Amino acid sequence: MYEKRFQAWIDDGITADEIEGMYSSAMEAIRADPSRKAKAAYTVDKSFRKPGKSTLEERVARIAAKKSAQVSLPIYCPSLFV
Repeated sequence: MYEKRFQAWIDDGITADEIEGMYSSAMEAIRADPSRKAKAAYTVDKSFRKPGKSTLEERVARIAAKKSAQVSLPIYCPSLFV
């Protein structure tokens, strides 16, 4: 479990004894300059868009195509299974 959780630190060669020093040096850097660093501007990926609404004629045609493609199933009649 430990190896799975901390695999990145193991790959970087960080041991349990070095973690305290790592956090204390990070806290010293924050105390020296507590201001936040500027973030990069977020750009929206516009390659994905929802398809536009279809017109009434397109919807009716789509439903008619589904109805014509539907295989007619046998009608269930309970009296046939008695």
